[in-house]
Amino acid sequence: MTDQKATWSFSILSDLHAVLGESPVWSEQQACVWWIDVSGRALLRTNCEDGRTRRWELPETAGFAVLADDGSIVIGLETGVFRFTEETGLGARLASSPGEGLRYNDAAIDPAGRIVCGTMDRDNARASGTISRIEADGALSVLFTGLYTPNGLAFDPVRDRMYFSDSHPDSQTIWVCNYDPVSGKASDKRVLDTCHESKGRPDGGAVDNAGNYWIAGVDAGELWCYSPSGDRIRTVAADSACPTKMTFGGSRGDRVFLTSKRINGEGGFLCQAVADVTGVSRTFKSNPDID
Repeated sequence: MTDQKATWSFSILSDLHAVLGESPVWSEQQACVWWIDVSGRALLRTNCEDGRTRRWELPETAGFAVLADDGSIVIGLETGVFRFTEETGLGARLASSPGEGLRYNDAAIDPAGRIVCGTMDRDNARASGTISRIEADGALSVLFTGLYTPNGLAFDPVRDRMYFSDSHPDSQTIWVCNYDPVSGKASDKRVLDTCHESKGRPDGGAVDNAGNYWIAGVDAGELWCYSPSGDRIRTVAADSACPTKMTFGGSRGDRVFLTSKRINGEGGFLCQAVADVTGVSRTFKSNPDID
């Protein structure tokens, strides 16, 4: 299929910027988007009505944020995965450090409500990263190894698929695999695309309600869309030269919230657009029902 070029009208939503904005999470209950500043070691919350953004400093580099079903935020830091609430700040540890010299990076919620996340070398110099599932007892069940910069995690619950990428310049690869929503086991890993010939590298991902996989082309200023059959079918111009991750939200699921990296004083804001596709956001379940 032909890669169709399209434009969504992005506008800046947040009144604050990040050094490296990442991991946007839509909260319907609060009508806001939570996101992180990886390099700036901060958690941010942007009100979707007026763009007012509150910022909390974090003690370590953050790799991801996901929303829990009780309204709290779960953050992957260097030394573990923690709950966060506005009232108490960082609270209970849900998972420990991924290992010496490693940190968490990117995450998605699987169809059963469990966190599947990436771990990576803190210096991004070794292919010691993994894709892992966080178990109820906080243990990491490793699904795949040998990654530099794990990214692009997203699930297609209709086709029982998981997508992920490696953003490192030496890899620039997107994979898809089968994913059992009950056992949490992944199998039949295969390459969806290699992006060495593209202008950018594959970063954060999302799946829309039609089963299309979207991924940010960081350094390309684009969002790439792949059909369930694996064809790149659309390229959407982003708000910034360095988009990092998108998520769907809003009352109809047709608002796209996009984070970006700040380069030469440009970018780093949370942006939004009304899209011609819809998607949903999942929450982490403290006690997932997988029987």
